[in-house]
Amino acid sequence: MRLALALAPRRAHAAAIIAGVVALAAPGAARAAFVADSTVSIKSIAPSYGTGSYTGTIAVDNTGANSSTVRITLNNTTSNSYITSVGFSLPGSLASASLSTPGLNSAWRILGDSNYTNGSMFDTGYFGAFDIGAAVGSTWHTSGTASNGIAAGQSGTFEFTLSGPGANVTAAALMGYLSTNGSAGIGVRFRTAGDSTIGGKVLAQIVTSPPPPPPPPGVPAPPAVLLALAGVGCLLGRGAFRRKPAPAA
Repeated sequence: MRLALALAPRRAHAAAIIAGVVALAAPGAARAAFVADSTVSIKSIAPSYGTGSYTGTIAVDNTGANSSTVRITLNNTTSNSYITSVGFSLPGSLASASLSTPGLNSAWRILGDSNYTNGSMFDTGYFGAFDIGAAVGSTWHTSGTASNGIAAGQSGTFEFTLSGPGANVTAAALMGYLSTNGSAGIGVRFRTAGDSTIGGKVLAQIVTSPPPPPPPPGVPAPPAVLLALAGVGCLLGRGAFRRKPAPAA
């Protein structure tokens, strides 16, 4: 009886650890924060209009079959212009979309129509119309104050949270979807301070190959799960080692 009572706390402790392991391995447990499934680096090409240049990255976290977060980071490599708008296209419609711009001016807002598709978001002129994007004002071209954008030599990050068929994307694929006039990938608008009309419109290209796809979920197990399982084994092994044989009758 004493032996059983002594082992009971250890078994309870082991059960608690196993429950924690199950929680770690549960679907979505590892998705509390942004985890990129695909990433590409980009660099601006010759401007379609005016002047402007940038580098950056596109990363996509596919959180479900029809949900994802697209993170676009842009580095303004000009000497005197602000990045004031960005846009891209999608493979289908969305049920909903939202924009987060950590560290940027609060003037940034999402651009798009009710379902963010078929190029009805806005007309950029030289690029035709994209499906979704962001700007320092209510329109791509001239609204808002240019100095609220990403200044020369600075960087900014946009996180688009997407839901719907059009959210099933990869970073490389985003650079291939076309606007209404056939412009592929990311389009960026530049403006100079104090002037809403002078600026540039610049597309980009991929400069590095995308990484290989991640392994299927659960293969291999996350390091936290492996460590927890090792702890369970040590705990149970320790209890068995200390167990003494019952005295002979």
